[in-house]
Amino acid sequence: MTFSVFANRLYPIIGEGCRTDVFTKSLLASITEDAEEILDDYSKNTYKSYFNDTNSIQKFAKRIAMYVEPEAFVSYINHLPTDAVLYALCNSFSDIFPDADTQDIGEKLASLFADILREEAAKTRKSPQRKVSEGMHEYEDADDEKTTVLDEDADDGKTTVLDAEPEDKTTVIHQQPNVVQHGTNNLNLTNNGTMILNFGCFLRTNELA
Repeated sequence: MTFSVFANRLYPIIGEGCRTDVFTKSLLASITEDAEEILDDYSKNTYKSYFNDTNSIQKFAKRIAMYVEPEAFVSYINHLPTDAVLYALCNSFSDIFPDADTQDIGEKLASLFADILREEAAKTRKSPQRKVSEGMHEYEDADDEKTTVLDEDADDGKTTVLDAEPEDKTTVIHQQPNVVQHGTNNLNLTNNGTMILNFGCFLRTNELA
């Protein structure tokens, strides 16, 4: 379960009609101790984005991991005003805790909440750049679109950037050395200028001086 899903299940029951950013900050404060300075470092929009799952909580989770205290959240849940609220929590999380009751729902939710944050904190961020082969790099942006860059010699001072969808089949090569393939089907490509190999899909090429 993600933090956003967890928070969205709790909000109708214990959100008390407050703004989602206020609720999210309060929720995170309820499972941490001595983390007030960290909590205050983040804006309303950031907390709102955590609630709506439009921004990863991973970096935040890494910062507060050492301050997570499940017992603090148990106390928070157990001090909710009525048993009706506890029953509502049992019903909301019945798919995860089918045997939960008002006596132990606080402990179960605290354990789940702590696990969510610790799993986020333990994740490793993907590198924004992945080397494909020597002289070529592939970049992946926030929308998972890929850009392939063919690196030229330092003396040439030019880089060819190929922006393409995964199905694109066009390659542009500027002033590359000879390519020779040995074997049954020999291949010898000699290129002294610009060579374009087009296999049927659109490709946008930018040449940067």
